[in-house]
Amino acid sequence: MAAWDHKESAEINTALMHLTECIRGYGKKGGKYRGHLLTRVLKECSEDGSHR
Repeated sequence: MAAWDHKESAEINTALMHLTECIRGYGKKGGKYRGHLLTRVLKECSEDGSHR
């Protein structure tokens, strides 16, 4: 596996880890949305009732 592939895999795993933290904390006050760009983008959708 090339160095680029390792880096990309690490970035994907990091994003998934932060998404998992958000899902686990869903409904709790002060969810962990700041950990990754992906979760910051999804924050608005999860907090706005019209997106459900």
